[in-house]
Amino acid sequence: MAFLAISRDNRELIFNEEPEYDRIDDCWRQSDGEDLVYNDYADFSAGIHREDKYFYGIELPKGSIRKLIGRELTWEDEPVELKGE
Repeated sequence: MAFLAISRDNRELIFNEEPEYDRIDDCWRQSDGEDLVYNDYADFSAGIHREDKYFYGIELPKGSIRKLIGRELTWEDEPVELKGE
């Protein structure tokens, strides 16, 4: 299902999975897993590390969330799940 959230700067966002609030970056985001990244692409023996990938949502037009759920959300509210019929 989809989740709706409001960013601190009042952008209306939609996610395909429940996002988490990152207090350091001050934003809602969803983890898309990890990628293995080579430390040196010219020398593959130099090692690898893992790099987290994040999805920051798709911005919706203003007023979309109110039309979808019938009420306003603020950035302080938890994300709301859209449920299918």
